[in-house]
Amino acid sequence: MLSSDREPGNVAAGVGRAAHRRLLLLVGAVTAAVLVLTARSQIYDTNFYLLWEAAAILEGDHPYRDFFEWGAPLAAYLSAAMQLVVGYRLIGEFLMDWLFITAGVVISFHLGLRLSRSIGATVVMFVLALPLVAYAPTYHYSKLFFFPATVWLAWRYMDRPTPWRGAVFGCTTAAAFLFRHDYGVYIGFASVVAFVLARFAVPESRHPASLLKDAAAYAAGVATLVLPWAVVVQLNEGLIEYVQARTMLYERPSTTFVYPTLVMWNPVSVLASWIRAPLSPQAAQNGALWLKQIGLLVPVLLLGAAGLQWRRSRRDGVAVPLDAWRMMLAGAFLAVVAAALFREPPYVVVSVPVTAALSARFLGGRGGLGHATAVGVLILTFGAALIWTKDSALFRPADLPRALSRAYGQLMASPPVPAESTGAPSPRLQYLRDCSVQGDRLFVIGSTPYHIGYYARRGPAGGHIFWRQRWRRGDAHEQQSLELLQHQSVPFAISTNDKVLDDLESYPRIREYMAQHYRALDGGWLLVDTRRQPTGTFGPLGFPCFR
Repeated sequence: MLSSDREPGNVAAGVGRAAHRRLLLLVGAVTAAVLVLTARSQIYDTNFYLLWEAAAILEGDHPYRDFFEWGAPLAAYLSAAMQLVVGYRLIGEFLMDWLFITAGVVISFHLGLRLSRSIGATVVMFVLALPLVAYAPTYHYSKLFFFPATVWLAWRYMDRPTPWRGAVFGCTTAAAFLFRHDYGVYIGFASVVAFVLARFAVPESRHPASLLKDAAAYAAGVATLVLPWAVVVQLNEGLIEYVQARTMLYERPSTTFVYPTLVMWNPVSVLASWIRAPLSPQAAQNGALWLKQIGLLVPVLLLGAAGLQWRRSRRDGVAVPLDAWRMMLAGAFLAVVAAALFREPPYVVVSVPVTAALSARFLGGRGGLGHATAVGVLILTFGAALIWTKDSALFRPADLPRALSRAYGQLMASPPVPAESTGAPSPRLQYLRDCSVQGDRLFVIGSTPYHIGYYARRGPAGGHIFWRQRWRRGDAHEQQSLELLQHQSVPFAISTNDKVLDDLESYPRIREYMAQHYRALDGGWLLVDTRRQPTGTFGPLGFPCFR
């Protein structure tokens, strides 16, 4: 039976296990250090993506009764658990993010070293990836972990297909699905590809009994985690209703034609903008565009390299090396991820570690046009990364002491210090917390409203906070949210962007309810329940207080 452990040129033989471990320890330590040092630049509203649900769970809310969990149940409960561990401090969320990101980067460069068998090439690609990892919003932590973990588990299964490895892969697919439901699609695709390619890579695994055992073990792994969750959903919201509602939230612009953008890309104009004004916003945008195109190109190159190896092996009458099947799997998976998620150039960060690590394969060789081309593209890509991330805290070492002091003051504060997305103290957020009581809820609306409920430590009113995205619009869903509002204690409605009522055009009955029972303060960004009798006023703002 073929396996990676016996394959000539394997990392253990070509690089050495000790050197391999030392490199991965270095990668992990440097990544963790950079994430800690740049924490200040990551404390902003979007990185509270899951904490609004965590705050609701900690207040005793049931995600399928008191609010509508949007499609990331395991992530929300993990965030809530971290808050319990650290005592409702923001550091809990960031520790979790950093651990997942660091693990994902280490796995990525383990894969890169395994494929390239070159410490030098792997280190070069790590240096390229590092500023992009530091620049990536921390709410991408699960993508930065699960995408390389998927490739790693797929390779392990393809090296030696066994029911046990199939079951582990199934459990990982289920865990990823529960972290965010669309991950189940991407990783499920990788599972099918790995299952098929393993039959070509290891002929002994083609026996029908082997096929059935592995498939059953994978299905059992998925069912072990997904079935209990599905039962809970069915007993509360109902599975069909759940799927229909979450499909609405996942509506987004089509990315079907993302790969043809490669032929419309004009590198000459991108380079010209860097030469003319390397510090301009246009140069930064073009840097992100360059990185997106490279992120689209690498999966194609991996598939092409796999195809060339396969053709050469068939021509020479020898077994196709496992590297060909590995590159085929990685290329196909990363192509699906890119097609689904690269809606805008900045989204390239979600696969940067594993894409950069696997690209080390193309830096091998001694001279020649191919090697020179790879080095040239690498230099330009490194320049694009620096130009795009030039404002990162990583490149402002003189500011680090003050930034770290401010960051860890916010991260360690309990209760968390109410702050705007810029990090400045927010009297409005303090008002929401200090002038409501436990059991109250907040009606929160806006394009990035995730931090409001966490800082105020109040659950969401009406079932969710995605009103700006028009989630659960329509008569039946709106009626469910209205009934929740009517039975909940909701002293305040707040918008992070426009006036509250302006953002409720898609919910006419809820808008009418708000207009009837609430009055506007401070230009309409805040509504206060007129049916409540104030107990006083909030000093800094003079707004009515209800505690």
